[in-house]
Amino acid sequence: MRSEPVKILATRCSNHDQHFTVGCDIQLLRLLFNMILENMSELKQLHIMQGLRSVTIRLQAQFITQILTMRFSIGLQQQRLWKDVKNEKKALLLKFYKDLLSIREHIQSRQVDEDDSEENEEDFVPNDDIPTSSTSGI
Repeated sequence: MRSEPVKILATRCSNHDQHFTVGCDIQLLRLLFNMILENMSELKQLHIMQGLRSVTIRLQAQFITQILTMRFSIGLQQQRLWKDVKNEKKALLLKFYKDLLSIREHIQSRQVDEDDSEENEEDFVPNDDIPTSSTSGI
């Protein structure tokens, strides 16, 4: 069950646009964090597309700082910027925000791992309990 790649168009104040394509949500979250942290004053907006869904997020340094400071701990609807978002975009943006929250939890739970597997195992199984050879022949 692989999802479609996520495409990002980052518009900077200098009108120098950057295009990114990432294959999975964890890469998306890391890319967004890096872009926001490194270019906080430069970024004007992010246009995020996945399949037929797309979201445009207008960025303001104060808004970005609030998000990073709170580490996505409170909802976008509590932000001042929320009033400026059109209704049809609110649902997409809120869904995207909830996705980021779940991805953030996923990353925190796997901080030690280096993303070797595609799926998140809820229960950790020690390597000792996993059979190393298959003895299914009868």
